[in-house]
Amino acid sequence: TDLRSLTGGQGTFSWSFSHYQEVPHDLATRILEAAKEESHS
Repeated sequence: TDLRSLTGGQGTFSWSFSHYQEVPHDLATRILEAAKEESHS
């Protein structure tokens, strides 16, 4: 591709944490129930 030709197939990637966001109550309940089931198996 053109991008690969320009860069020689090399590049970099970086990722930084943005923020926490509260999980809706119904989703949090389902996550906790699934985790409890998984820990008992």
